[in-house]
Amino acid sequence: MKRLYITCISISTAIMLLLPIWSGCDEGPNDDWKRITGSSESPYLFSGIITPTKIGIVDTRIKLKSPYGGITIELYGPYYHQHVSTEMDAKFKELAFQLGDIPSGKPYYHIGPADHVTSSADITGLKVKALSNYNDTYPEGSILTDIILASYSSFDSVILRASSPEIFGSHCFRTVKDSKVKDEIFPIKVPALLRLMHDLNHRTNASAEFMRLNFKEKPNTPEQTLEVTLNLSDGTQLKDTAVVSIN
Repeated sequence: MKRLYITCISISTAIMLLLPIWSGCDEGPNDDWKRITGSSESPYLFSGIITPTKIGIVDTRIKLKSPYGGITIELYGPYYHQHVSTEMDAKFKELAFQLGDIPSGKPYYHIGPADHVTSSADITGLKVKALSNYNDTYPEGSILTDIILASYSSFDSVILRASSPEIFGSHCFRTVKDSKVKDEIFPIKVPALLRLMHDLNHRTNASAEFMRLNFKEKPNTPEQTLEVTLNLSDGTQLKDTAVVSIN
């Protein structure tokens, strides 16, 4: 699957180092800030919404509390955003309304089309299964939940007013780092999807990073075959299998 990486996230982050920080939750930047960054005004918090039809497993070398590597879970599916066509604009507004993103008269400011991307469904469950012998404690067929730390972000602090939002650059979402994968963390509502990538073969589809998983125990061999299952609030269950390197 060929994909095109949208770099507006990194560009906006660099700009934020030089300029006062404004968030989608703020009253808004001044005219100079909007001119320099190219930010656009929208009545919606979300700049785009993915309807997940597949998930993907990607190796990641970013290590948080774990001394070992981990994996990144991506969501893939039709991507709806504004100002492309009448049909897509209507679908975006329908999904935004279902998620609680209802215009209130206060504008939000987006730097690029991938500034605030979410999923059309909440994440209600996660399972990671070893399809090879992970180590002596977790042989082939074991569920690895006990030795996984999850990191993810959510817009629930804005949409649901669940807590005070944490602001990163132009973004406004809540970030959880290195959380144990327990039933208590689910459902993950209105997840923040990062690093949007368009599918060049199906330009109406896109993928984006949902969650990073790090492992607390070292495998017997770095090369591992894993099966990841995600349950969604719309009843969909998505699975992917991949050979990854954890070391």
